[in-house]
Amino acid sequence: MAKKFERPSIEAIAVDPSTIIGKLLGSKGDLLRSNVVIHFHDSDVVYEKFVIGDSSMAFGGLLSQFLKKVFSLTKEFPDSTFFDITLRGAACLQDVLVDLVRTSNLENDLLPRVLKDDFSSWIDPFAPNTFSVSVERDCYIKPLLDILLRGSTILKNQLDVGISRCPHVYYVDIVKLDDNNPEISDAARWIFADVPCGKDGGIGNSFVKFIQQDPAPAEINTKIRKEPFCAAIRNFLLKDISSTLIFNASYNDCLREFNHTREIVSKWIVLPQATTRLDTETYLSATAADVEYFKKFQGEEELIEVVPRIEVEEREFDYRLLDESRNRIVDDVNRIKSKINDINKKMSKNSKFIEECERDIAAAREETKNMNDEYINSIEENSVLNSKIDSLTNEKSDITGKIEKEQRRIDDIQPVIEKLDNFCNIIEKEIDEKEVEHKKVLSRSNELYAMGLDVLKKSEVKLEDIVEQYNSFKKDADYNKNRLNNVMDIFALEKLHESALKDFNGFMNLEKDAKKDFAGICSNAENELNVLKDRVNSKEIETTKELKEIPVRFKDNVQKVKKVIVDSGVSNNIGKDLENLKSELTNYMESEDAVKLRSIFIKNV
Repeated sequence: MAKKFERPSIEAIAVDPSTIIGKLLGSKGDLLRSNVVIHFHDSDVVYEKFVIGDSSMAFGGLLSQFLKKVFSLTKEFPDSTFFDITLRGAACLQDVLVDLVRTSNLENDLLPRVLKDDFSSWIDPFAPNTFSVSVERDCYIKPLLDILLRGSTILKNQLDVGISRCPHVYYVDIVKLDDNNPEISDAARWIFADVPCGKDGGIGNSFVKFIQQDPAPAEINTKIRKEPFCAAIRNFLLKDISSTLIFNASYNDCLREFNHTREIVSKWIVLPQATTRLDTETYLSATAADVEYFKKFQGEEELIEVVPRIEVEEREFDYRLLDESRNRIVDDVNRIKSKINDINKKMSKNSKFIEECERDIAAAREETKNMNDEYINSIEENSVLNSKIDSLTNEKSDITGKIEKEQRRIDDIQPVIEKLDNFCNIIEKEIDEKEVEHKKVLSRSNELYAMGLDVLKKSEVKLEDIVEQYNSFKKDADYNKNRLNNVMDIFALEKLHESALKDFNGFMNLEKDAKKDFAGICSNAENELNVLKDRVNSKEIETTKELKEIPVRFKDNVQKVKKVIVDSGVSNNIGKDLENLKSELTNYMESEDAVKLRSIFIKNV
């Protein structure tokens, strides 16, 4: 079974045809797999006979080795299978196709050898085809190829030098006739094309340029109608057959052109057709029609059959056997005639036997009538089948049209696929670059994570230190709060100072009044002094009581004031002591300890 899609097979610099044959015919299953093999070559003599071969080649060319391999593989099939193998060859000029077999026999002008405008009678049918020659055995291969080679040489001598190196095409049709399936026969066509290029290879050079353009189906169909070589390998151009291309060149100009052609063809997508199925009866009747066609020329000139020497000797031996058999048969017929005469004499005497024969004849006539009726019915059935065949043919043409449309769609989609491939390559490159960048970022993030983890640990240690400091500060705050409560006693001392200052001012006012009214005061001085003394004594008692509540650091100064008051009484020294006390209190309030206590108090508030 053919593949759904495939690429053309390409070989470069193939000198030994056997390497190509091994790839074309690997097993007997490849026999019925149609293929076109095209050999492109330059003017190097090494490659000129690569396909057809000549006497200088020990094992023959590509076509000879192919036919030998075919006969070798046919032996692997059972005896119920027969292969009908035919061969034809032609030279393709610019607009003319020349059959090589008929060209090899120029004395016979009865059969046409040149085709122009319409090449279908040479190309299309498996049978009938009067250009084909049958290859019955492997011993026929060399004589038939010699005929093709002789026809090519004759044609080359007749042509001008500029066009003598023209393409050649060889068809090998293989039809498999199977007794187990007598209605249908499988068929395959193997096409071998030799395309000279380079010097004096104008047609081949033009064909290479045409392929390099990767032509559209419309251009291909135009070429097929006008040029015999394109018509002969049209299945290759339409991409519906398995293809093998061989490029052989020794010169740089052809090497460059072949490399460019190979790049174009390697991108083709081929959709091979399935194995061809032939109606066996139609094929055999068409083959018989070929024989009848040649019989028309026997009256004017006896046609020569190409037979190998070994086959001729075998046929002469068969003729002798047939002569002996004929003589024996003639003798047997004469004896039978004499017996028939004896029987006729007996039959004439036996009327009863004649009546029985008449009844048998009547029965035979009745049976003949029935057979005629069956024959008429079979004709009607054949007409119905022919109509079905016509409908199937129309359906086949529709399917072919659809395949051509799909092929055009494939041709349109192919550039898009190539652009998508390029786009995917660009995206893959960007992804690789981003992957490298991602790895760098991931490495940097791991470093930052390690640094952050280290900072977190250090922060936890610092936080523990801060908590300890906070607890220490809290203890200091509690201690300072207690000290603040002690400071509050200073405000009581200030109140006492204000009261003492008030009394002192009052005392000084008395002194001023006494100066104003000294005479009156003197009279009452003693009384007033006594009253003042009592007041001072009472005040001393109150002051002594209050001083007991003043901090210890101020007791010395208070004792001094008390001593002055007791020893001196009311005098100017009390004012000085009070001033000294006030200055000490002021100095204490402005001292560093008092400032700290006030700041702590303000913060706590």
